[in-house]
Amino acid sequence: MLISILQLARLNKPVGIYLLLWPTLTAVALSGLEMGGISPQILILFAIGTVVARSAGCVINDVLDRNIDPHVERTSERPIASGRLSVKTALVVFAVLGFIALLICWQFNVLTRWMALGGIVITMIYPLAKRITRSPQVVLGIAFSWGILMASTAISEQIFPAIWVLFAVNFVWIIAYDTIYAIMDLPDDQKIGIGSTAVLLDERSWILIAVCYLITWSLLIYLGIVVRIGLIYYAFLIPVAFHFVKYVEIVRRQQKDDYQSAFNENATDLLLVFCGIVVAHLTSL
Repeated sequence: MLISILQLARLNKPVGIYLLLWPTLTAVALSGLEMGGISPQILILFAIGTVVARSAGCVINDVLDRNIDPHVERTSERPIASGRLSVKTALVVFAVLGFIALLICWQFNVLTRWMALGGIVITMIYPLAKRITRSPQVVLGIAFSWGILMASTAISEQIFPAIWVLFAVNFVWIIAYDTIYAIMDLPDDQKIGIGSTAVLLDERSWILIAVCYLITWSLLIYLGIVVRIGLIYYAFLIPVAFHFVKYVEIVRRQQKDDYQSAFNENATDLLLVFCGIVVAHLTSL
């Protein structure tokens, strides 16, 4: 059962943690720099909180999608869909994760606690979005970027201009990489009537992905200007640009065997952005 619970929380697939973790820690770093220094305690709390929040989101997603997942090849072997775990057990796991998240949130100010409540609501709305909209990636963009705003309020009880730029960066970036993810489920989603940007655009999805990556990289440049960061930050963005072009080409040429790796590698690009900001600050270059 323990293995099934770990799989339910997707701890066996850490790429989702990284996609949520690096933007959040980038926000902690940027907010800390605005206040004169990066707090190791806040970094640790948000790192742990990110893992817990992502795990809880995966659990509630599987509970709400329990009648859909069996009909999608990629998700048919998930613990609830395959019958290895009951919904009751999953809800107990969700409650435990929720309690841990509550303990973490209690370390922050009142505003951040209210922000956390809003994040829970958005996380629970996301699994339902695919049933009522053809662009659930938009809702995911908000849900996966919410920690960016919380990082700022936790440190300063306000949201700095640079944080809003980072929020926009991550929001558009998510639409790009999650559309790649959705393409992998396209045949099954079309069959059962589930909405996604991939279903909406079909073979033209690569155009949306290209536009989103272009906007993302442009906003990353603008972020550097807003925070007046050193030139070394921009050096870290060079490989990110090349990777974006590669992902677009993979989708445009319909290289299906490379879709998963293209999706996964976005986590590395997010890490490059985080490292660029930290290194630029530490070296003052």
